[in-house]
Amino acid sequence: WGKKEAVWLDVKDAWKLYIEIPELRAVIDKRAQMMSSNHPCLYDANGDKVEKHWLLDLIDKPNAIQSWSDVVYSMGVQDGLYNNAFAYAPARTAGIRNLIVPLPADKVKMHLSGKKLKQMDAEDMVEKFTFVYDSGDKEDIEWLDMVYVCTDDGMNIIKPISRIETLRYPLSNIKAQYH
Repeated sequence: WGKKEAVWLDVKDAWKLYIEIPELRAVIDKRAQMMSSNHPCLYDANGDKVEKHWLLDLIDKPNAIQSWSDVVYSMGVQDGLYNNAFAYAPARTAGIRNLIVPLPADKVKMHLSGKKLKQMDAEDMVEKFTFVYDSGDKEDIEWLDMVYVCTDDGMNIIKPISRIETLRYPLSNIKAQYH
């Protein structure tokens, strides 16, 4: 843009890059679309297809405004941008879950216990999550009420570094071409 030295994008705001760079959005959307095109089925231990179960009810109506494919698509986009995807799924009576709401990964803070390799269960590594609303209000979410999907980066077991950070130079070049 008339400068002699390189100008690099700030890749910490992955959502903004997703909105502004169509090439990035196309790749992430295609992956999310492929993930959301499945239709899950439930089978019992004998291999017989289960027709009635609370999990099937959740898949049929995950929340008030989204279909199952919308939920999976949203989580696929979040995973593509942040290597993490979160969904609020509170346990109801008898352990039944009848609501699953994908949350934007950049608005969820994980509170780690400090315990790492010797833990056999994930809930021993993560104490809780905090969701920050657009208004700034915060709400704590217990481990058991959160679905946490993580795409490991090869170095960090929990809270991996976003793959978008490795695209800093090519995304900067693409953005510069538009100017």
